[in-house]
Amino acid sequence: NNRGWIASGDKPILYPLGVLTLDKNKTLKILDQGGTRLVLYSASRETANTNTSTVVATLLDSGNFILQEVNSLDGSRSQILWQSFDHPTDTLYPGMKLGANHRNGHILSLTSWSSEYNPKPGPFTLEWDYKMRELHIKHRGVVYWTSGAPTSKRYKLLMKMYNFSIVSNENEDYFTYHSLNQTSTSEWLLTSAGLLY
Repeated sequence: NNRGWIASGDKPILYPLGVLTLDKNKTLKILDQGGTRLVLYSASRETANTNTSTVVATLLDSGNFILQEVNSLDGSRSQILWQSFDHPTDTLYPGMKLGANHRNGHILSLTSWSSEYNPKPGPFTLEWDYKMRELHIKHRGVVYWTSGAPTSKRYKLLMKMYNFSIVSNENEDYFTYHSLNQTSTSEWLLTSAGLLY
C-alpha cells in the first residue's frame, strides 16, 4: 500500500526523485535532487563512530520499517532505534499503536490527507482516548464520531472483525488491533472526508 507511510506530508517527495539512504554515520535520511530533504534518524556522536556495531534497516512483513543496531561480534540485535510505526499518517496497520507514550510525550494518531490526491495533513484525526477508552474521529479537534466504550454495541460489532488490545501503564496508553483472519492484513484508512475504511 503506497499510502501507508509518507515521511513528510507537508513536503512530499515525489517519485522518482526521492532516495532513502542509511550512511556510514548511522543516519537514515531521504534525499532528493537538492540534497538532504529529511533526516529520519541520526545516531549520537558517541555511537556513530563505534566499530563494534552496525545499523541495519529492515522492512518487516507487517509493513513496519525498522532500524536496529547489530553487534558486529556476535550478530545480536539491539532494541529498535527507529520505526515507521511510530510515525503514522493516514493508515493504521495491524500491530500499529494509537495512543500516548508518556515517556517522551509522543501522541500516536492518524491524520487524513487534505484531499484524495494531496498528502498534506487534512482536518481529520483518528485518536485513542485512553481515559474514555474509546476511538474518536475528530474534525479540527472536535469529536464527531466515537466507537463507544468497550461495552457499547458499536464497539462489540468491531470486536467481531478484529482482535483488540488495550495497554495502560505508567509508560504508555495505547490501542492496537489484529485481523481475526490471519491470511490477509487489514489496514484502516482515514480518508480526506473523515471516513474510516
